Amino acid sequence: MNKQEFIFVFPQSGETITKEMNPLAVKDAAIKYLKTQNEVRGDICIIKDSKDNVIAMGYVSDNMKISFFTEDETVNDIKPIGVIEEGRYE
Repeated sequence: MNKQEFIFVFPQSGETITKEMNPLAVKDAAIKYLKTQNEVRGDICIIKDSKDNVIAMGYVSDNMKISFFTEDETVNDIKPIGVIEEGRYE
Protein backbone atom coordinates (compact mmCIF):
# COMPACT_ATOMS: atom_id res chain seq x y z
CA MET A 1 0.00 0.00 0.00
CA ASN A 2 1.37 3.40 -0.97
CA LYS A 3 2.21 5.92 1.71
CA GLN A 4 -0.05 8.95 1.93
CA GLU A 5 0.18 12.26 3.72
CA PHE A 6 -1.83 12.64 6.93
CA ILE A 7 -2.15 15.66 9.17
CA PHE A 8 -2.52 15.29 12.94
CA VAL A 9 -4.00 18.46 14.46
CA PHE A 10 -3.97 19.08 18.21
CA PRO A 11 -6.42 21.98 18.78
CA GLN A 12 -5.58 22.48 22.45
CA SER A 13 -1.89 23.16 21.82
CA GLY A 14 -2.23 24.53 18.29
CA GLU A 15 0.32 22.00 17.06
CA THR A 16 0.08 20.30 13.66
CA ILE A 17 2.13 17.29 12.59
CA THR A 18 2.26 16.26 8.92
CA LYS A 19 3.47 12.73 8.30
CA GLU A 20 3.64 10.50 5.25
CA MET A 21 2.66 6.97 6.22
CA ASN A 22 0.80 3.82 5.35
CA PRO A 23 -2.95 4.45 5.85
CA LEU A 24 -3.17 1.34 8.02
CA ALA A 25 -0.74 2.90 10.52
CA VAL A 26 -2.67 6.16 11.05
CA LYS A 27 -4.73 4.94 14.01
CA ASP A 28 -1.64 3.53 15.73
CA ALA A 29 0.21 6.81 15.19
CA ALA A 30 -2.65 8.83 16.68
CA ILE A 31 -2.76 6.52 19.71
CA LYS A 32 0.98 6.91 20.22
CA TYR A 33 0.79 10.72 19.94
CA LEU A 34 -2.11 10.89 22.40
CA LYS A 35 -0.73 8.40 24.94
CA THR A 36 2.80 9.73 25.07
CA GLN A 37 2.24 13.45 24.51
CA ASN A 38 -1.27 14.32 25.70
CA GLU A 39 0.04 16.47 28.57
CA VAL A 40 1.90 18.63 26.04
CA ARG A 41 -0.35 18.48 22.97
CA GLY A 42 -3.74 18.02 24.64
CA ASP A 43 -6.21 15.17 24.71
CA ILE A 44 -7.79 15.66 21.27
CA CYS A 45 -6.30 14.74 17.89
CA ILE A 46 -8.05 15.55 14.61
CA ILE A 47 -6.76 13.46 11.72
CA LYS A 48 -6.98 14.88 8.18
CA ASP A 49 -5.98 13.56 4.79
CA SER A 50 -3.85 15.46 2.27
CA LYS A 51 -6.96 17.20 0.88
CA ASP A 52 -7.71 18.63 4.34
CA ASN A 53 -10.73 16.34 4.84
CA VAL A 54 -11.28 15.27 8.45
CA ILE A 55 -11.17 11.48 8.50
CA ALA A 56 -11.25 10.82 12.26
CA MET A 57 -10.93 12.33 15.69
CA GLY A 58 -9.28 10.63 18.63
CA TYR A 59 -9.47 11.67 22.25
CA VAL A 60 -8.16 10.57 25.64
CA SER A 61 -10.80 9.96 28.31
CA ASP A 62 -10.29 10.62 32.02
CA ASN A 63 -9.09 7.05 32.58
CA MET A 64 -6.52 7.35 29.72
CA LYS A 65 -8.58 5.27 27.27
CA ILE A 66 -8.19 6.35 23.62
CA SER A 67 -11.41 6.47 21.58
CA PHE A 68 -12.07 7.46 17.97
CA PHE A 69 -14.95 9.11 16.13
CA THR A 70 -15.44 9.28 12.38
CA GLU A 71 -17.59 11.67 10.40
CA ASP A 72 -19.11 8.90 8.31
CA GLU A 73 -21.99 7.15 10.07
CA THR A 74 -22.81 4.79 7.19
CA VAL A 75 -21.17 1.97 9.15
CA ASN A 76 -24.30 1.97 11.32
CA ASP A 77 -26.15 0.47 8.35
CA ILE A 78 -24.00 -2.69 8.44
CA LYS A 79 -26.06 -5.52 9.87
CA PRO A 80 -24.48 -8.38 11.83
CA ILE A 81 -24.61 -11.78 10.15
CA GLY A 82 -24.03 -13.80 13.31
CA VAL A 83 -23.93 -13.63 17.05
CA ILE A 84 -20.82 -12.78 19.03
CA GLU A 85 -20.56 -14.81 22.23
CA GLU A 86 -17.67 -14.84 24.69
CA GLY A 87 -15.23 -13.36 22.20
CA ARG A 88 -16.18 -15.82 19.44
CA TYR A 89 -17.93 -14.91 16.23
CA GLU A 90 -20.31 -17.54 14.91
